[in-house]
Amino acid sequence: MALEPIIEALRATNLAVCLQMANGLAHRVAANSGYDLHLRRAELNDDDVVAIADAIKAVDDANGLQLKSLSLSYNTGFTDDGVGYLFRQLPASVMEVGLVGCGLTDEVASGDLRYRLVLERRDERFVFRNELWETL
Repeated sequence: MALEPIIEALRATNLAVCLQMANGLAHRVAANSGYDLHLRRAELNDDDVVAIADAIKAVDDANGLQLKSLSLSYNTGFTDDGVGYLFRQLPASVMEVGLVGCGLTDEVASGDLRYRLVLERRDERFVFRNELWETL
């Protein structure tokens, strides 16, 4: 199956939200419309996100279904240490990324990451929420 690397990475976390998403993806019928990966409040940490990011890239490299939307919101264990790696792995097909309430600092939301997401991709649908981001 085209999504098998992602399904395996989600199952490897052994976290309830990830297991539920993996089961949903496993039963998904392939379609050209792509897929969404919403893992809000999944208790993910940086290592989990790195494994999931690698799986997303593997699916994209194999010309599998295209990821359209990713939400890792409210995963406070996901920090600045993992966010750069995540965004280097994301395919160009991603149109939305939600990172509300993660363990990200204001430096990430105001620096190079914001430039890459908003200016390079010409898209403001990447959602951060922290005090500094709201003032920009």
